Amino acid sequence: MSLQKEFYELQKTLLKHKFLYYIKCEPEITDHDYDMLEEKSLKLARALGFRGDKNEGPEKDEEEHVHWMVDFRTDHPLWEDLKKELNE
Repeated sequence: MSLQKEFYELQKTLLKHKFLYYIKCEPEITDHDYDMLEEKSLKLARALGFRGDKNEGPEKDEEEHVHWMVDFRTDHPLWEDLKKELNE
């Protein structure tokens, strides 16, 4: 699997877990496990050429990366794809 595809799938996974946590109040993973996924996302972002630095905040081209989101947003570009998968 390409890094780009792996990153895309991980972004959808993160968004799914934000949805389950913030909207459904039915988390499937622990906060620690979520944090580990978020760390992996930041590492992949850096490998793809993004800054991916939690201390600096997002650059314009990485503002939509799910690891920058504080909670869940229905206006996130990946939500439509994920919504279909979750039958929401």
